Amino acid sequence: LGKYFKKQPCKLKQNMRLITLFLFLISFKICVVGQNNDFRTIQKFHRNNKTYKLDEINSNNYDSIVILKLDKQNLKRFPKVIFKLRNIQYLDISENNIRRIPCRIKKLERLKILFASKNKLKKIPNSVTKLDSILILSANDNGIKKISYRIGNLNKMISLEISGNYLKKLPKSFSELESIEKLHLQGNKFKELSIDFNKLNNLAYIGLSSNELTTFPATIGKASRLELIEAWNNQLKDLPESFSELKSLRKLILHENQFEKIPKSLLELDKLQEVTFFQNKINEIPEDIAKMNSLRVLNLSRNQLNALPSSIKQLERLEYLILSENNLTEFPIGVFELNRLISLDLDNNQISEIPANINQLRKLKILYLQDNKICNIPETLFELPELQYLYLDKDKFSTEEQKEIKEKLKDKFVYFK
Repeated sequence: LGKYFKKQPCKLKQNMRLITLFLFLISFKICVVGQNNDFRTIQKFHRNNKTYKLDEINSNNYDSIVILKLDKQNLKRFPKVIFKLRNIQYLDISENNIRRIPCRIKKLERLKILFASKNKLKKIPNSVTKLDSILILSANDNGIKKISYRIGNLNKMISLEISGNYLKKLPKSFSELESIEKLHLQGNKFKELSIDFNKLNNLAYIGLSSNELTTFPATIGKASRLELIEAWNNQLKDLPESFSELKSLRKLILHENQFEKIPKSLLELDKLQEVTFFQNKINEIPEDIAKMNSLRVLNLSRNQLNALPSSIKQLERLEYLILSENNLTEFPIGVFELNRLISLDLDNNQISEIPANINQLRKLKILYLQDNKICNIPETLFELPELQYLYLDKDKFSTEEQKEIKEKLKDKFVYFK
């Protein structure tokens, strides 16, 4: 976790905020069923079979090998002995220097899991599409520019990972992957997504982050079992009306895009629990946001908000509200009726006063108020029974005032920047 946050383009206090949020979300557990099926499949293989390595293969065990791990072996090609393993079902050749998948792979008729990430592959060839039993195919972080037009033949596949490649388009048959539950397409070169979602009725997760997308296909609404969409770091400005049909959607991650408003199609999604619009251009929140009454996490940090609508108070299940780095000049009054609110982030705004009724937030544990104009703390803030973390500006309070605040919150973490 520490290594991840060090790579992020944000300051230490932002890292602390993200770490706190991360730890909370672990307990929050927004579950996405489709993401777990591939894990259970892999776990089952390891539980029921012995794992072999290349130097353990001999003519006496050709027929008994089900799992073969050849990762990190500096291989430049598939070892020929693999094609003698008639019962192999799980093959890991990831993190090698393999440039092509040979035609002979089609002989591995029972193969169900193929890990080929972090090699030097340029394409997914026709031979792979003849592996009728494939359930999981992972080819992340190669140099893939092309996928066989027959990819749709893999109609048993539940998980496909092709992130971190150079794909610009997908073959039409991609829309025939009727069993697919999990699609990782992040970090490619897609400007549009040529997928017809009409037959992808089992899709629960799709990852589209770090592409160049400007919109979603109009048929996205047909993926009725979608629970999680990640599409951050694109060029999205709006969502199609069909988004309103995604009644199973629970989590939507759209930070670092070009949204100027919250799309109307989202307001109809009453199961949506987490929405992230971090670093967009949103300057107004619609009154109708009250319709999103299942929301538990709302991240609108780094936008252009001047105020919140009064209807924000109707988001009765909201637990995390992140509004840092906006243009707020007043403490958002509506939040005081959010009885389940655990964390409120108002860092980097223009707020000058904390209202006395801050003590209404009886569940509040984390309060971020740094980089504002606040120089006084109402006594009612010390009445918050659950407060554990408080972040304030060092230069707005004298040494004596800082000492007094820490004394009144002596069992809490109080941080003056």
